[in-house]
Amino acid sequence: MKKITNQLLSGLLLSSGLVAGIAVAEPVEFKVLADWGSGYNAQLKLTNETDKPMTDWRVSFDFDGDVKNLYSGRVVSAQEGHFVFEGSSWNKTIKPGQSVTLGWNGSSAGDSAKLTNVDFGGSDITVPTGPYRIGYDLQADWGAGYVASISVSNNGAEHMNGWALSFDYPYPISNIYNANIVSHEGDRYTIEGVDEGADLVPNEVSVFVIRGNVGGLTEQPSNIEFKY
Repeated sequence: MKKITNQLLSGLLLSSGLVAGIAVAEPVEFKVLADWGSGYNAQLKLTNETDKPMTDWRVSFDFDGDVKNLYSGRVVSAQEGHFVFEGSSWNKTIKPGQSVTLGWNGSSAGDSAKLTNVDFGGSDITVPTGPYRIGYDLQADWGAGYVASISVSNNGAEHMNGWALSFDYPYPISNIYNANIVSHEGDRYTIEGVDEGADLVPNEVSVFVIRGNVGGLTEQPSNIEFKY
């Protein structure tokens, strides 16, 4: 069985003292706000220092820590320590002189606790491609419940037989369709495909639907691990 690990914010995000922040390069400022060994909180401030609005911005960087929950942004890609974030619907445009601040948390900030290979600009920042893609869509949220779909796409040239998808999701899943929940411990779920959806040929997509009895969802699946 091959294993491909995709460490998220997927991913938006105390103990003894704060850890000193580390500036990367203007106009990108990164800080680890707190690190207590088994977890950490971080902040990323992005400033538009041009004289024109920055619409549909993206920021990409290398980071040897993990990103579990991202706030005020969206994870476009997270592959082998390279992350691409973009804005949410309400902050995807940064006016000249203004800033947006993203926050996230995870279990480890890495040994260096800094970002490298940073690129901040428009939506032309490239997104790494891989043999698979995981998609998430919150289809309905009515306060007392929700419906969402998760897609698994085979973008490679090999068959993906008997795939399994693990992720952190802080909301209860009461029903699932077109897949099975193999395990559930805390916020961590492992799900497997069923019937025809368990084996993906190249360019095939399997979509399964989840439902829960809570509302007000703000986070997406994060810390994704995909096996086949």
